[in-house]
Amino acid sequence: MFNKTNFKIILEKALGNRTKMQYSDESGVNRTYISKYLNEKLDNPPNPDIIKKLAEVAQNNVTYEDLMIAAGYLAEDTKTEFKPVLTAKDEKDIAKELDSLMTKLKNEESGPLYYNGNEVEEEDAELFKGLLEVALKKIKIKNKETYTPKKYRK
Repeated sequence: MFNKTNFKIILEKALGNRTKMQYSDESGVNRTYISKYLNEKLDNPPNPDIIKKLAEVAQNNVTYEDLMIAAGYLAEDTKTEFKPVLTAKDEKDIAKELDSLMTKLKNEESGPLYYNGNEVEEEDAELFKGLLEVALKKIKIKNKETYTPKKYRK
C-alpha cells in the first residue's frame, strides 16, 4: 500500500544535496512531478518506470528496491541483503596466503617458533594455522561486503 509520507522520506534521501531541478535533469523526471511527491500532493505512487529513472541517479545509497517498497509495489520483507560467499578462487588465495604466513613463521634460518618463551610444538602450530585460516576467511567476506560495488551485488 502506498504511503505518501514514507515515499517522501525515501525520495528526499534519494535527492541528497541536489536541488529538485538538478535531480529532475539527471533523472529525466519532471521537476513538478517530483515536487508533488515531496509535498505529498499525490495519492498514487509513480509507475515503476519513473521509479527506475529516479533510482538510477539516487544518492545516499537509495536503491530501486527501496523506492519500490516505499511506493507499495514490493513488501518490506522482499528486500534482499547482500551476503557474499567465498569462491573457489578466494579459497585458493586464502590457502596461498596461509601457506606464505606459516612459511614465514617456520623460517628455518630464524630457528624454531617461540611463543611466550616456549617453543611451539607442531600440534600447536597446526591449531594456530586453523585459527588463522578462519580469520582470513572472515576478513575476505567482510572485505567483499564492504568493497563490492552495488551493481555487482545480487
